[in-house]
Amino acid sequence: MQFPAKEMIRKRKSVRSFDGKPLRAEDRAALEAFVQAQTNPFAVPENVHYIISYEKTK
Repeated sequence: MQFPAKEMIRKRKSVRSFDGKPLRAEDRAALEAFVQAQTNPFAVPENVHYIISYEKTK
């Protein structure tokens, strides 16, 4: 996928909601495969980190 940087910036969005369910292993694998397959217009490596909470949600 190739997009102009300005278009990518305009279309980006951040999702920060959490419903309390852990990320399924197959979903994480799909996300990791997607990220590794992408390129970016800045030619720098991308890093994605997953944070695991061991606290129970209310």
